[in-house]
Amino acid sequence: MKTIRFTTLIFSLVILVGAICSFPIFAANVDEGMTFTAEDLYQTESPLSSLPSTFEATLKFPTNTSGRGGVILGNYLGSGSACVNFEIHEKGVPRLYIIDDNAKTYDVKFTKVNVFTGEFVHLTIVKDSAAGTLSCYLNGELKETQTVATPSSVTFKNVMGLGGDIRSGNGQYFKGTLKNIAIYEDVRTTNEILADSKGTLDTNGLIGFYELSAGNETISDTTKNGPDFIYNDPFLKDYEGVSDYAYSFAVVGDTQILTRYYPEKLTTMYDWIVDNVESKKIKFVFGLGDITDTNAQSEWKIAKKEITKLDGLVPYSIIRGNHDRPEYYFNRFFPLSEFGKNVSGSFDDTMCNTYQEFTVGTIKYLVVNLDFGPSDKVLKWANEVVEKHPEHNVIVTTHIYIQGADGTTIDEGESTNAVNYGGINTGEKMWEKFISKHENIILVLCGHDPTDYITVSRATGDKGNEVVQMLVDPQGTDKNLEGVGLVAMLYFSNDGRHVDVEYYSTDREAFYCKENQFSLELNVIGSGVAVEPVETTDTASESLQETEPSKTEDGCGSSVSLIGLSLVAALSTCTAFVAKKKEK
Repeated sequence: MKTIRFTTLIFSLVILVGAICSFPIFAANVDEGMTFTAEDLYQTESPLSSLPSTFEATLKFPTNTSGRGGVILGNYLGSGSACVNFEIHEKGVPRLYIIDDNAKTYDVKFTKVNVFTGEFVHLTIVKDSAAGTLSCYLNGELKETQTVATPSSVTFKNVMGLGGDIRSGNGQYFKGTLKNIAIYEDVRTTNEILADSKGTLDTNGLIGFYELSAGNETISDTTKNGPDFIYNDPFLKDYEGVSDYAYSFAVVGDTQILTRYYPEKLTTMYDWIVDNVESKKIKFVFGLGDITDTNAQSEWKIAKKEITKLDGLVPYSIIRGNHDRPEYYFNRFFPLSEFGKNVSGSFDDTMCNTYQEFTVGTIKYLVVNLDFGPSDKVLKWANEVVEKHPEHNVIVTTHIYIQGADGTTIDEGESTNAVNYGGINTGEKMWEKFISKHENIILVLCGHDPTDYITVSRATGDKGNEVVQMLVDPQGTDKNLEGVGLVAMLYFSNDGRHVDVEYYSTDREAFYCKENQFSLELNVIGSGVAVEPVETTDTASESLQETEPSKTEDGCGSSVSLIGLSLVAALSTCTAFVAKKKEK
């Protein structure tokens, strides 16, 4: 690469012009490669067509680098989603991570190699599926070979990231400096790798070669054969937003990171909702669980203070997530005796499983709020509630339902399933026993599986009706970007069928990711018109089925000791899974 030296004045002008043009500006100089942050999203426009066999990069890390070095090249999205990640793990150890088409994982770390040297090094990993080996080279010298039967091909559905992957919040962005990257479809020989390390570019079998320099909005394959990596600013400051709609709903995903680490940003988020109830015609606010992170009393105090700002302004729902267990504090801070006025019925005289009726104009809605992993008795109760409301468009909220990787319902084979947290029924069982049975269930909302992107999938019920399933969970985004206060806004047409979706950061005052601004259609029953203000049903709390609140599997009315509560709270950890871009 040609060395360019700038005077102080010229360098300042370049930075100024770059800022005006909204190009990303990085710390590294042109002749030093490129550095990254969590917000530097470089991604291909489409997935790679084949799984590379050879991965190369010239990179540098300080000798005192702590933790993981980050992803050089990858498209890891979540467990079960086919991917390949070329990355640096802890202690400078190179790593190749693959998930094949059958969701089998291959995780290979070369522990005899350390790239935290303080100098630029040329790193190569060669995957020889025919020989069943994986080899690691440093500066053209073979350092380690492992016997691993890796797949020869993988069908990718996800785009590829550079300097990071596509997981929620880009938490494993590359922490060092990258100078160049090459990927080959063939197995490179020792002599070829040695030549590569000395700067020779062999285009035979080359998928793409990328020279990295600071300030580039697009990182192009120099051979023009491979895909380009395009800078994607996640915060769309120039996006104007939806303006033509009849009414809207606000959806608040997992707030656990805000509640625990950034309570001031939780305040900002709820203040934004309150300030926009009238101007944005918000008729309902949905909460999707994991209100807290460690189920601590201090977090519940913060959450209640913010959530109750909605009292008297707009109807809203709350449910528990797995981080809100056991239910002692949930029942203490949100007792039915206080919040029963907001619901039309309860399963067991708590707020764990409730339903709410409301109308917008002449469109009737029924919201069924289910605890995470509800029991069979709760699902039986929910079936009865929906059957009693055949003219209502039903929206179901629950915490654990679909996974972000592909929008499919979570079953016992997924590590994110509700049973692992003390629940009874998985997302798949909820679909089979309840949701699929009713033609007037139009939408299911859930959280739990962290994702930068609103995940949408569609399923066909027993009566041929289409159910839209939507996952909203910003916990990973909040964790890695230090709290952005995301609210998903659903803007409805006058008949309630067409929905424009927006994902807005109340902290950054900008829309988040262009992929999160999209439209969908709902299978609304009846022919309603939404021109009148919302009317809430002020029905006294009732239980449609007698239960014993002391039995946890029947609801969430069990009592627990403070010792047990403290133990569970201490063991609570943030779920580390990721999610997929939504279906448009």
